[in-house]
Amino acid sequence: MLLDKDGNVLMQIDEHAEVEGSIDPLIAQTLASDSYVETFRATDLRPGKQKALIYSQRILDPQTHAVVGILCLCFDFEREMHGIFESHRDQDERSNMLLLDRENRVIASADPLWVPFGAIVPINPNGSTRLFMFGGRKYLIQTFGAEGYQGYMGPPGWQGQVMVPVEVAFQDGGDQSLVSLDRSVAEGLLSHAETFSPPLYKIMQAAETIQRVVWNGQVMTAGKGDNLLQLKSALE
Repeated sequence: MLLDKDGNVLMQIDEHAEVEGSIDPLIAQTLASDSYVETFRATDLRPGKQKALIYSQRILDPQTHAVVGILCLCFDFEREMHGIFESHRDQDERSNMLLLDRENRVIASADPLWVPFGAIVPINPNGSTRLFMFGGRKYLIQTFGAEGYQGYMGPPGWQGQVMVPVEVAFQDGGDQSLVSLDRSVAEGLLSHAETFSPPLYKIMQAAETIQRVVWNGQVMTAGKGDNLLQLKSALE
């Protein structure tokens, strides 16, 4: 987009954009800057967008060096990120890819229903193997900073991140993993549930207790008494 010093749009590549001018503060900021200005937020230059990524640079007259206008490069941020997620996310969709700002806030999510836009998430830039809690679930997380492109490191603080729920991280074949194993091997793995998953172990204990109570109750109701028959109905 080519703007004059007052923010009026003189030319733009997107012929369908209904933008005639702008009163955005980036106009004054760009006019006062000797270098480009980077903006990522809602702006009247990109109506209908929650946030827009814009690089603006003032234009100088080649003879007098007077400021004559502003050039704005506006990126289609949502479509760019959608393309990246589509091409790089794991096919089973067991992980979620995110783009975060410097405050660890989600500015793009491969699955917004899973990790929503605007959420603040835990990060793991050091590659720790510990688990992180988010939204009541435990995650394996890896966070990466930009490596840069042709000397440009991107907006300050932006980070890429992958989050995988620990309960699906090591699944292969979905819920049939244990079914495919030999019974003795599967029982051997489950015997260690207390070590690798205390909550799972508690569930198993509770299930066994319920089974034991019901079985003992069914044995008790083998008699003919009225109270025992009532107990059997309750157990059933």
